[in-house]
Amino acid sequence: MNTKNQKKLTVSIGIPAYNEEANIGHLLSALLRQKEENFTLKEIIVVSDGSTDKTESIVRSFNDPRVHLIVNESRKGQVGAQNMIFTIAESDVVIILEADTVPQEINYLAQIVKPIFTNDKTGLVQGNSTPLPARTLFGSVLKAQTDIYHNISIKNPNVSTWTTSGRGGRAFARHVYKKLRWPNAVPEDSYAALWCRSCGISTVFQESAVCNFRCPETFSDFLKARTKTASGGKSLERYFATDTIQKVYTRPLHLRALMFAEFILRHPFYASYYLWLLFALKFLQNSKQFSDFWEMTISTKNLNTMNYGK
Repeated sequence: MNTKNQKKLTVSIGIPAYNEEANIGHLLSALLRQKEENFTLKEIIVVSDGSTDKTESIVRSFNDPRVHLIVNESRKGQVGAQNMIFTIAESDVVIILEADTVPQEINYLAQIVKPIFTNDKTGLVQGNSTPLPARTLFGSVLKAQTDIYHNISIKNPNVSTWTTSGRGGRAFARHVYKKLRWPNAVPEDSYAALWCRSCGISTVFQESAVCNFRCPETFSDFLKARTKTASGGKSLERYFATDTIQKVYTRPLHLRALMFAEFILRHPFYASYYLWLLFALKFLQNSKQFSDFWEMTISTKNLNTMNYGK
């Protein structure tokens, strides 16, 4: 166990970015305003992975020596960018953040590294996530469903311990990120959590470390997201036992029933709309092999959280 008198942890932040001009500036601004309580922010490494928009010029506009830009001339995929970040970093902790998210509070980083600061046996800390207010009816339906399902899940210890999502951010202790390398064509968030568990490495879900994201606000983007999720579990069968994978991707039947019952009671119109969406997915969702090069979901990109830190 660490002691209260132990020196602060050094932290590197890694951000894979492919055409993220809509949000990368908001994310970097939020990170540079974080309160450094139990850590020292050493660097923010942005890997522009074959971007063709203004992502790189926006990153270069930040006049802070801690912000470093790495440019991949051709796209290598998210796992390639994250493996590069892990190879470069030398801090006590590396935090991987998705470029289309933003920390909700100015103590986000302090909260997500806290389990590692207080217990040196902790290897991976999973951050929490919550969707921003929607701008369309479609987005409102998905936000309502996401809020209910997520809030019930994280209150259930048997479910929260298996919660994994890049949208909440993840903190990796040095003894983990120096060994973990992602193979190609896997959902990197689920793979990292399952890899840690298979190695007997302690993982923690940190409810107080919250990142904001935006739910898909068009059916096209919803279809892309669901297709990606559906194919992810299948790709992991090459590396982990099926019953272990199911703990990440499915919820117990009684819990799903409770979730949908609350959804109906609180939002009957939205719940009916959502059932129609699931019905439509049965006919439109393609069975695809998981890829490192998914088409972007445009409606999830611009967060512009003007009330950040208030």
